[in-house]
Amino acid sequence: MALGNYSKLIFVVLLFKLSISVIIKDLVMVDYRNHIESNPDVMLGKPVIKGTRITVELLLRKLADGYDSGEILEMYPHLKPEDISAAITYAALVIENEEVIKAA
Repeated sequence: MALGNYSKLIFVVLLFKLSISVIIKDLVMVDYRNHIESNPDVMLGKPVIKGTRITVELLLRKLADGYDSGEILEMYPHLKPEDISAAITYAALVIENEEVIKAA
């Protein structure tokens, strides 16, 4: 399976897990640019929640591991539900704009 297809499969599985989780009722659509930033001096430039060192990757892994938004907010009380929504939106846009190059 090509890497691009693999990442899309992971995303679909994540969305499926989210759809059966209580997280959906807690989240709203947000403009991720108000919540996500990338700075080479913070976490080696990985996208993080603004003003924190909490990466989008970490939040997605927590969701994939079965934690709901309430549990994540308890772990990181300075986060808001919109931050989690922004991380999901950011990940969706990254995958949506992924360019798959077929090997010759």
